[in-house]
Amino acid sequence: TDAAQPSAIEPPSAPASRRQSFALPAAFALFVAMILIGVGLGIYDARQKTVVEYQRNQAKLALVLAEQTARAIQVVDLVVKGLCEDVRFAGADTPERFRAWATEPTIAEMVRTRMDHIPQLEAVTLVDVGGNVLNRRGAKANPDVMLHFWTIADDGLYVSEPRRSDSGRDWTIDLARRLSDQDRKSTRLNSSH
Repeated sequence: TDAAQPSAIEPPSAPASRRQSFALPAAFALFVAMILIGVGLGIYDARQKTVVEYQRNQAKLALVLAEQTARAIQVVDLVVKGLCEDVRFAGADTPERFRAWATEPTIAEMVRTRMDHIPQLEAVTLVDVGGNVLNRRGAKANPDVMLHFWTIADDGLYVSEPRRSDSGRDWTIDLARRLSDQDRKSTRLNSSH
């Protein structure tokens, strides 16, 4: 009769044992996957915030750079306007008088003095209607500036396209104004870059 009675402790059946042995690694794998997904989402969120902050900083920097550029151009334009007023005050109202005025040694010294305190100003050239640079030996007038003033009756500030400087090392732009006689026939250019 003892053989008919089951024992109090029976070994687990094989299928239940396999389910339990897979449950722990599966739970661990799910836990690791959840951690990796959380870390990935955290990294993505941090990246997005960094990109937004970078774009915001770039926009601020662009605004500051634009404002600084505008002020630098205004300073150079004031020098050019001042020279235009000097030409008018001196009565250099014909091409011949302008050439005589622009080639005086005192004018070269005056131009140099005005340039000394403006670091963004590389050179000031006084150019006659024929495109001849009068105050700097070996300098050449920018053909784009000359073409602009020969074709358009413009007394405003002209800002050229960026180009290599005469030295070839740096980039530069030309800022120029046109001076005309009373009949608006002969022009003289005052160019800065």
